[in-house]
Amino acid sequence: MKELIFPHMYGPVMEQYGEAEGIVDGDYRSTWNQHTERVSRLTHALRQQLDVAAADRFAVLALNSHQYLELWHAAFMGAGVINPLNLRLAPKELAYIIQDSGSEVVFADATFAPLVAAARKEMDDVTTPFVTSS
Repeated sequence: MKELIFPHMYGPVMEQYGEAEGIVDGDYRSTWNQHTERVSRLTHALRQQLDVAAADRFAVLALNSHQYLELWHAAFMGAGVINPLNLRLAPKELAYIIQDSGSEVVFADATFAPLVAAARKEMDDVTTPFVTSS
């Protein structure tokens, strides 16, 4: 397996700028240290609770947000391979992409939960967990 470069670059930057405000998403604000803590917990949850291995894929259907950034950074930390889904696709198209990619988990904003539920009905294998955030 190739060495992950992102964690080696991320660590020293966090040591230098960790206390600085780094994420601003509407009313949500966090320092880089807080962001790193959330990414670490998410990485652990993907591996331990959802059984996503480093080579496994997880899909995301969401608007830009701090949660989406946390999922991207968790992927960069080796929690899996992120599979961003196109917001404009029909349920049948989403179902095909989720199945064809072998995504182990699908994360979706609450806004897109009905779309993901409709895609799930189109899938042959409905064992893929779906996680919705508010």
